[in-house]
Amino acid sequence: MEKAIICCIFALMSLALSAGSGLDKPSTLKSLNLRMKTTERQAFTSALHERSIGRKTQGSSQDKQGSRESMNARLVAVERQLLAFKSTPSERALRNTGIVRNDVSFEVTCSRSTPYTVYGNQIYRFDTVTLNNGGGYHKSTGVFEAPKSGTYLFWASILPNIKKYVNVILNKEGRRLVITGSNDASPSSFFYVVHVRRGERVWFQAGGYTTTIYGHQHSSYGGTLIHQQ
Repeated sequence: MEKAIICCIFALMSLALSAGSGLDKPSTLKSLNLRMKTTERQAFTSALHERSIGRKTQGSSQDKQGSRESMNARLVAVERQLLAFKSTPSERALRNTGIVRNDVSFEVTCSRSTPYTVYGNQIYRFDTVTLNNGGGYHKSTGVFEAPKSGTYLFWASILPNIKKYVNVILNKEGRRLVITGSNDASPSSFFYVVHVRRGERVWFQAGGYTTTIYGHQHSSYGGTLIHQQ
């Protein structure tokens, strides 16, 4: 029985190695996991069958328990190897270099068809959140609260309505970091890199006067964690 299980283990390992990048597909991984579970059930079913027909076994009960634990450990090891194959080659390369991919990023856009009125010093709160990994952006307030400490890249591109002028101000905890302005000929845009501690708030704010901007997804802003600390 143990030899059969060992053979099944090596068969699964061979299939994993031969499949290569194919294991990135969830269906393939699910199939391999199912085969491991089937093998484990067959092993215990065989053991119960041997006991029921009174077949003589050798060794003490302690040796039998150790054998079962050893087989379970081998199955767990194979399962871990299969899960490792699930990652893409690029993810494995990043892991080998010590670089960890972050999951903090957000982007918000103005999708409305009518002009968007912005009052003096108002925080931009556009209607469509296209990305919010990590849950740091709060649509109701327009404020991003950093879920992790590190270096962040923020950007904005705000297109003013016809014959209007618009400012975009990046604030961190009430401190102005950068300000840009533009008329209806081009968007007001910038890229800015800054360190943000966990829990600190960042937002995009208009200038000190009322104006209107152009929607239709021509205006957006966002940010991403580029180096976690």
